[in-house]
Amino acid sequence: MGMGRSDTPEAGGFVMDGQVRDEGRRWLLPAVLALAVGACVPLFVQLVHYWGEYIPRADIQSDYLVAVVWSLVIWASILVWPVPREHRRALLLLWGAKIFVTMVFMLFYEHFYPVLDFHMYVQQGQNVTIDWNAVGLGRGTENMVALSWLHSNFFTPSYHAMKVTFAFVGFLGVYVFYRGAALALGRDEIRLLYVLGLFPSILFWSSILGKDPIVLLGIALYCYGVMGWSRHRRWPYLAAMALGIWIATMIRLWAAPILLAPLVISVPGQLRGVPQKALFVVVSLAALGASVGRFAQAFGMETLQDLYATTNSFGGAWSEGGSGQTVNMQITGPASMLKFVPYGAFTALFRPLPGEVMNPFGMLAGVESAFLLGLLALSAWRLRWATLRQPLVVWAVSLVVVWSSIYGFISAQNLGGAVRFKLQILPVLVTLLLYLSRKQPPHLAAGRSS
Repeated sequence: MGMGRSDTPEAGGFVMDGQVRDEGRRWLLPAVLALAVGACVPLFVQLVHYWGEYIPRADIQSDYLVAVVWSLVIWASILVWPVPREHRRALLLLWGAKIFVTMVFMLFYEHFYPVLDFHMYVQQGQNVTIDWNAVGLGRGTENMVALSWLHSNFFTPSYHAMKVTFAFVGFLGVYVFYRGAALALGRDEIRLLYVLGLFPSILFWSSILGKDPIVLLGIALYCYGVMGWSRHRRWPYLAAMALGIWIATMIRLWAAPILLAPLVISVPGQLRGVPQKALFVVVSLAALGASVGRFAQAFGMETLQDLYATTNSFGGAWSEGGSGQTVNMQITGPASMLKFVPYGAFTALFRPLPGEVMNPFGMLAGVESAFLLGLLALSAWRLRWATLRQPLVVWAVSLVVVWSSIYGFISAQNLGGAVRFKLQILPVLVTLLLYLSRKQPPHLAAGRSS
């Protein structure tokens, strides 16, 4: 007793009183947290039922439970992914954040907006049969219904589990893009993965049950292919590029010309010899022409006047809704179209500005836009001409300019839609601005590695 030992034998000796107290303290916090979570579960179940009142499911609690199990299965699978340990640690944390957004925060969004496109995807996906003739390039809605049908019939009809699956697609898109950026830089920058994975709009909009996570994955594969090919000149990167363009075009028909045009601008400068450059330009221009022709055919555009009329009607169709706005956009010729491009492109990339949309989601988007504008200003201040001449920088700038110039005609009419569409280009934009805003930006890795 006098020596401060307890009378309880443990492993052939005695445990010190201080050690007992330390062990007790170590397990006290987890025990309290476990009890608190257990006490909150019944309340949360009731809230899930309340927040999910507009979701097309009768037994929403059981539906939600299936999704919880599915999200944990995905989380556990990351432990055995064939990726570097540092990546695995980051992915586990980022998937945890994504589970929270998908399974908790998204409930507020679904309750705030009672009518959403993905409710229709789920409802129509419950049909006994699907018209597979309606599936094809650019038929985003029909393709989404088909994916919903496949998920319901071959995996689970759980709405929330389907949402987790789409969130996982967006999660993969972020990681694939990061791997491409690491190839371009010639080294790992794990901080960039955290920035991209936790960037509010990327985290949220890549977690919805909708078209956006799929388009993000397609563009991420395309970017991975471009950056990997620029580094190694190996055909698997060209395959990734082509697959990414195909996936994105399955949802948005105009994705193909948007993604092909920057290649025509940036790639020839990386090739050696006139024959290689000539062959690439011919092939890429042919692909670009075919994609533009397919787009024009789908929307019935045979003349330039048809193009102007389609642009006016297409933009006007998005001016409805809570975030819609009336913009004086009367496209009558090339001059009026070019005149509108700067305003539309700025809107597509940097709006809503703080205070333009006064709901919780709009205010968050405004703060994000202010951050991007600050990063743009810093990039302009530190910009060097030598940096702009780097082939991958030329490609990234071209992609941002082409994407925003085309999407500006839609985004300018609806700031809510602008926030959602921006997910497609945000990984490129954020990475590009972070790269350009460094004090002494290192050169991107380029050329064939040994």
